[in-house]
Amino acid sequence: MGTTSGGPVGAAGGAGAAAGLAGLVGSAVPAQEVRPGLRALLALMPETTAFVMGRCSDLPVWNPLFATLFIDVDTVPIERRNKAWLVFRDERLRARYVNCETKAQDLAAYLRLDGGRHPEDPAFAELITELSESRPDFRRRLWATHEVRDKTHGGYHLRHPAIGELTLSYESFRTVDDPDQTLVNYTAEADSPSRSRPGPPIDTSVETPNARAFGN
Repeated sequence: MGTTSGGPVGAAGGAGAAAGLAGLVGSAVPAQEVRPGLRALLALMPETTAFVMGRCSDLPVWNPLFATLFIDVDTVPIERRNKAWLVFRDERLRARYVNCETKAQDLAAYLRLDGGRHPEDPAFAELITELSESRPDFRRRLWATHEVRDKTHGGYHLRHPAIGELTLSYESFRTVDDPDQTLVNYTAEADSPSRSRPGPPIDTSVETPNARAFGN
């Protein structure tokens, strides 16, 4: 996967994670640095499911609600902390999407867009090769279509074992000076049934400025 550095906010292991990823992909593409300001912004969103997606769809930073609603990234090996790899290979995350096929199509199209920005990145080639070899449907149906699409906004119907089914909308905010880093947050409509589901709060309001954001 891509190289990411900067370490976690409120958790241990950032330097080791960066070193481990850098060893996997070589030095052709500089390591990504998640700016402190972006980490601080994520930490100020305790009641919104949010994460930062980096180059090659890596997951350098996420907040506690993302871990609760989607997958606890701390349980994923450092070299596998990648959104595309998890959607195609990890059954825990795949089971969260009621229509995983739609999510897979979106990610494949986004990967083509992302790969076009860094055709020299060995991590991108490594990721596509692994997905093609491990998931024949990825190679035959999704990657072969050559569809290119950005990830800006939309929504997904999710299934959580403790909360039930809910529909969340997402908005993506790409940093101007580093288009390889995107802050993504999920919210529920104010009057929707998903907003009132029992379990972890999914409010859009921010009330706890000292909330932590995690990531390695």
